Amino acid sequence: MGRRSRAAVADEPRRDLTPLIDVVFLLIVFFMVAAEFSNVEFEELTLPVADQARPDESAGVRQVTLNVRADGTLRCRGRLLSGAAGEPGLPLDDYLRAEAAGLPRGAGGRSPLVVTVRADAAADFGHVQEILDACCSNAIFATSLGASPEGE
Repeated sequence: MGRRSRAAVADEPRRDLTPLIDVVFLLIVFFMVAAEFSNVEFEELTLPVADQARPDESAGVRQVTLNVRADGTLRCRGRLLSGAAGEPGLPLDDYLRAEAAGLPRGAGGRSPLVVTVRADAAADFGHVQEILDACCSNAIFATSLGASPEGE
């Protein structure tokens, strides 16, 4: 029997799994960050109690959640907004106009945007009224108020 030379015996090609591991790691990090940003939409508030409170049923539509803290500051997705009271931040009218831009208008020029107002139980209702007035001036009529079910 003859011996084969080293050049004649080719090594089997090996698959390098390093790029695959890198991609999987980046996907894990991406989904962790995305999950954290989805929680930014809801501020830690003490919602008022309502015996007729129901779960949100506006899935699948463009929705904006505005959070009113007890001190009256208005936040949306972690961003500080300003109302008519002159607080610093992006003006509420401009923010709502930008959110509704590009959405097809319905009958009478109504915006399909749904605005949910989550106000702290200790917040003055005047702040909620400012939000509802801004929605009305931007032809956004689909609004809801956040509340806790009785006993929770």
